[in-house]
Amino acid sequence: MDDIDLQILELLKSNGRMTSSASGVLLSHSSSNMPFLVSGVFLGSALWWMGLTGSTALFRNNIMSGRSKQLMFNKLSGLVMLSFGVVSLIQSLNLQEFL
Repeated sequence: MDDIDLQILELLKSNGRMTSSASGVLLSHSSSNMPFLVSGVFLGSALWWMGLTGSTALFRNNIMSGRSKQLMFNKLSGLVMLSFGVVSLIQSLNLQEFL
């Protein structure tokens, strides 16, 4: 590992911004492999986005065909988001022992 990598690692640790994934990337990948890591993350994100938007475009006509279906879809989506928020709030306030 280069001296520059160690300095960056120490700087991140001292500022408290270091996550376990960042430390793994800095320690397990050499600088020659870093472009492959970055391009792999970019390509994976791009494929995920294209798949998500493509599937939405395919099903948009079916979902938007009726007003009642759209209303039900909106309420269901809101319920899913609300449940994620409640679970996150419970976990962040350490309220698991009360459940």
